[in-house]
Amino acid sequence: PVGQPVQVQVLLSAEEKPLKQVGFFVYGYRFLFGIPKRRVAADGRTIAEISGGGGRRVPTQSGGADYGRKGAGKQRDENGKTVTELGTKIDPQKDEVVYAGKKIDRQREKLVYIMLHKPEGYVTTAKEQFGRPAVLDLVKGVEERIFPVGRLDYETSGLLLLTNDGELTYKLTHPKHDVEKTYIARLYGTPDDSALQKFRRGVIVDGRQTKPAKIRILEKGDRICTVEITIHEGRNRQVRKMCEAIRHPVAQLKRVATGELRLGELPKGKFRHLTAAEVKYLKSL
Repeated sequence: PVGQPVQVQVLLSAEEKPLKQVGFFVYGYRFLFGIPKRRVAADGRTIAEISGGGGRRVPTQSGGADYGRKGAGKQRDENGKTVTELGTKIDPQKDEVVYAGKKIDRQREKLVYIMLHKPEGYVTTAKEQFGRPAVLDLVKGVEERIFPVGRLDYETSGLLLLTNDGELTYKLTHPKHDVEKTYIARLYGTPDDSALQKFRRGVIVDGRQTKPAKIRILEKGDRICTVEITIHEGRNRQVRKMCEAIRHPVAQLKRVATGELRLGELPKGKFRHLTAAEVKYLKSL
């Protein structure tokens, strides 16, 4: 669970040499394994810090790997003494780390980047406790352990990214990066200029004002209008709540873009792997 300590078993080499720090943190549904660049002294086998997260990020380097599948284990030093403090320091080239009784591979798992056209009626979680269909049920034939990047609510369709790249997930979901997300919404009624300006300036959602957003009317109808909405945040059901705040509730909602990466003609319920150029673009945001 997010915010809970992470425990591992560490079998250390006998060789005396500068050691690197190993860090675990919880992000969303999983733990990410990282090796910061900072070196420590030759007595680095003393316990330092393994963060159990609470959302706090530990930077990962190229030697890291994803161990989201692992369960809780025990943490021990080279003398077999049980360690109760969080964290340890090891030499990733010489020492062996065992987590939940399994040896952790030093090599990074192959990174996978997928775009899914999420249909309505699917939950954006890795596992659904009430038995409803989950988005991972739609991604067949992918061996790597992937997770959704952010969320689309149960009734919303559209572009959803899935990956095992924790660095990219952090970049695309953390508010400080201001990644644009664009939606096509069908609203009840047609907002007038005053409502549109209120939406653009930001409205109060769950006691806090939203950041400035974009909205433009694409088509007007008798009872329903179609609008394009772009926001920079990712609060729970934010677009729907913003539309309710201007008294034009959402009848239908679809995400069509993340930044300049667009859903295009990808059929509903289908997925594709991102191109190298698309991955490079997302990492540049």
